[in-house]
Amino acid sequence: MELEALQTKRELLYREAREIHQQRLVIDRNLRWVTGTDPMACQRRSLLQSEFDDLTIHLRALSAQIRSLSQQIDRRLARSEVWKNENSG
Repeated sequence: MELEALQTKRELLYREAREIHQQRLVIDRNLRWVTGTDPMACQRRSLLQSEFDDLTIHLRALSAQIRSLSQQIDRRLARSEVWKNENSG
């Protein structure tokens, strides 16, 4: 993949990660507000916690993809610099 394509893909993943993070914040806030021990409150809390956990797993996977893309970009930039230095003299 070309450098520009890698950077674009990484930016899209960053954007998705930010959106997921915002969703997690909303769910976390809702979890803090759900009180009570009645069956409906317990079910609501369980569903929110499950959704929060799923988003956390997805966010971690995105973070791993972003790290991988960043490493690829760094390697490409380093190779490009070496090539420029070798061919500029």
